[in-house]
Amino acid sequence: MTLEFHPHADVFPLLEGKEFDELRNDINTQGLLEPIVLLDGKVLDGRNRYRALVALGWNEKRILRHCKEFDDSDGKIKPLNYVIGKNIKRRHLTADDRKKALARLFEANPGMSTSAAAKIAGTSEKTAAAARPEPAPGSDMSEPEKRIGKDGKSYPVKPKKQPTEQQLKERKAKREEKLRIEYEEREKKWQAEEAAFRAEAKALAAALVSAGLGKRVLDFFEMATGYSAEPADELHEVLNDLLNPVAVTGNDLDPEAAAEKRKAEMAGLDG
Repeated sequence: MTLEFHPHADVFPLLEGKEFDELRNDINTQGLLEPIVLLDGKVLDGRNRYRALVALGWNEKRILRHCKEFDDSDGKIKPLNYVIGKNIKRRHLTADDRKKALARLFEANPGMSTSAAAKIAGTSEKTAAAARPEPAPGSDMSEPEKRIGKDGKSYPVKPKKQPTEQQLKERKAKREEKLRIEYEEREKKWQAEEAAFRAEAKALAAALVSAGLGKRVLDFFEMATGYSAEPADELHEVLNDLLNPVAVTGNDLDPEAAAEKRKAEMAGLDG
């Protein structure tokens, strides 16, 4: 006897290839850690686990010992909602797979709120809202009279209030005020950075003059006028080379030094 798959289980694609092999090998090593859930004698959750057990040669009696019936005695969760909530975060699923599952959740639960769907799927309300199917052409575009809340109960839907002209003006004024404040903060930051740079330049110039190098540096900048390279960049590069010397090896050696190095290496081999 082969167990059939419940239609609700088909909301997600089956594991194939390498991922299925990994699951089968994991069960073979560690055993079945999570039971297979049945509804009306069909596999509601655990299709991939069931397939792995069959591939491992488990007989029907042994498999059924690792199955349990779906418990909906309290009526709080529907079988499809259970399947989606249990599996939507599986690592092998793509973003499109998850979106389709959320769309099916909305279709199977007319009037379900976005927050309730997000709670079942364990995702953000933004993600759930993006998956809500668009109404079919010619269908009633109005909001349903009732919505299913997070607690599973139905609540009347409050009509959305459209903002007044005064509220729209106030919102626009707030946005403009926010942009103005952000601009002023950026200006203050730039001015502070420029002031700090100028102060450092003055301190460096004073140190150079004190060390008797002021005129020499000034002459260097005047001498650099007309060259393509910026004097500050040139000075920066030279100072960096002096303060952070890099060991010269391999291809960085000049030809004569490289030849001497090869002679020394060959002499060592001959010895």
